[in-house]
Amino acid sequence: MKEIIDMLCERAVGRASKVAPLSGGIVNQTYEIETEKGRYLLQKVAPGLGGITDGDYLRLEDHLRKSGVKIPRLFDCWESQGHGWRVMEFIDHIEMDVANDFNSIVAAKHLGRTHSSLRLCPLKPSATIPGFHDSAAIFGKLEQLAASSYAVDINRLAENILRGRASARLCQAEGQLIHGDPKWKNFLFGISDSDSCLVWLIDWDTLMVGNPLVDLADMVRSFCNDGSGFNMRRFHRICQGYCAAAGASFTEDDILSATKLITLELAARFAIDWFEERYFSWDPLRYGSRKDSSLASARKYVSYYLTMPDTCG
Repeated sequence: MKEIIDMLCERAVGRASKVAPLSGGIVNQTYEIETEKGRYLLQKVAPGLGGITDGDYLRLEDHLRKSGVKIPRLFDCWESQGHGWRVMEFIDHIEMDVANDFNSIVAAKHLGRTHSSLRLCPLKPSATIPGFHDSAAIFGKLEQLAASSYAVDINRLAENILRGRASARLCQAEGQLIHGDPKWKNFLFGISDSDSCLVWLIDWDTLMVGNPLVDLADMVRSFCNDGSGFNMRRFHRICQGYCAAAGASFTEDDILSATKLITLELAARFAIDWFEERYFSWDPLRYGSRKDSSLASARKYVSYYLTMPDTCG
């Protein structure tokens, strides 16, 4: 792999003197590389999944930066050995192990400002990930797969997911460009010279036109999991910070219901991957098979969903 990366990087930023794989991604593979010109990220894009094109990313980057919203710069991109490759700006940031009340509010305000800018962006994505956040299709596919299965564990889990969808909904909102996957690990935090907190939202492969509540709900899902369940205090603060920054009028009940939907949708996607075994990566040091990994992840999100209250009242 080192020889391949050397060959790929040399054309863009020079021969790599350091190559280190980065953890956290569950689809694409990302490496930190160091050359005589500086530090960069090299990303190997999973084939056949769709998502933002490199040209669209450059136009998105230009629009957001003009409005004061920073995203990593794209320096070069190409196809090699059946994969897409990108060399991107390395963001020097503070490593944070978990979400907390402070970085949750900072991220919520940043997402609100990002949505405000995206609302005015004229870009029409030339490619998106097919069926991404199409909840009805995702639940329908799980229902179909489970109906033809005799595996007790996955069928019982699918039944719980499909039963829960009745309590989750997404209220109507005007469609606009959204990130699509603003989870905890896609926010990077740094400190400026004036001691203010800087934020970057990364991994824009999931850019799409959709309901901004999808983004907000996915962020809430990720940031409000404090290890013991759904953190309502943090939820209230995220809602306030986002709505103030975005100029949005969503109610907390709207946001909570959307969060339930997105959480169950993610559980359903892992359950579907139990059958198909082709989308999410998995850790062979922790699990005996991809099926074991997918089943554990789906169970985790169903358990988390069950800690969410019925209403905010």
